[in-house]
Amino acid sequence: MPELIKLHPGLTVVYRAEAEFWHYLAPRLGMRFPQSYFSGSDTVSGQGLVILEDLSKGYSFGEPIEAWPADRVRAGVEQLALLHANTWGATNKDFPWMDATGGSGLHAVLLTLMSEGEWAARFADPATRPMGIPDYLVADRERMVRAFKTMWATHNPKFLAVAHGDPHIGNTFIDNETGLPGIIDWQSWMPNYSALHDVAYFIAGSLEIEDRRKYEVELLEHWLECLHKAGAPKFTKDDVWEDYRKHMMHGFAWCLTNPMMQPKNRIDAMSARHCAAIQDHQSLELLESLPGYVTEA
Repeated sequence: MPELIKLHPGLTVVYRAEAEFWHYLAPRLGMRFPQSYFSGSDTVSGQGLVILEDLSKGYSFGEPIEAWPADRVRAGVEQLALLHANTWGATNKDFPWMDATGGSGLHAVLLTLMSEGEWAARFADPATRPMGIPDYLVADRERMVRAFKTMWATHNPKFLAVAHGDPHIGNTFIDNETGLPGIIDWQSWMPNYSALHDVAYFIAGSLEIEDRRKYEVELLEHWLECLHKAGAPKFTKDDVWEDYRKHMMHGFAWCLTNPMMQPKNRIDAMSARHCAAIQDHQSLELLESLPGYVTEA
């Protein structure tokens, strides 16, 4: 018998998560997906494997440097609404096949990127610091850690569903004929998570700053309409607005991204968009005002 290839545990989790998404979840969501020919995982080695159609033919991939027009973002929030509505209220118990490895460890990854050494490497040297970051967001590392922990600790239970986790432009494919987007890269999907996480992150990162200011309320309301149409409860903009503002903080993850993970021009473009949204929505100040504010970094 050939020897099994041993993979780093952090990699096996995301590989299995991707394969299990395509096998168990994708067929029931009604989203715009590539054709999937095979998906499977090996619980011994931890390896996961997915075989999709060739997206180099008839499709292109989203490029984070190139912001989208509002109409394409609108089509994107429609896809997120299908994901969220079809998994609304789902908890970890609804995914017994996930075993103990479910999700992507997103919180642990971000806390690692906010460790003292990583923080200094990203922000101490002006030459490597991403462009467009207001000074107040990088002046106090522990303040930002507390804000992130508060964001995670204060999920509104009314808005829980399966979240993609990282729905940015670079994780999309676009039909070259229709211009309609679909979402790929499901390694970071998370059950029992706030749907507002996906929506705030996607809208803020997909539009130029001025377009986001102009269209974001309309886009959020369109997501709410599509969400209800697909079977989720009916909510108004006022119902979700605080959570939308709060979850803007997740976009700061782009500022923490190492240039070995993404090219610097992508990091600069996305950091500027997300930081402008965090500043516009006073997300940091909002998190610090919540009753559930986490006081320890």
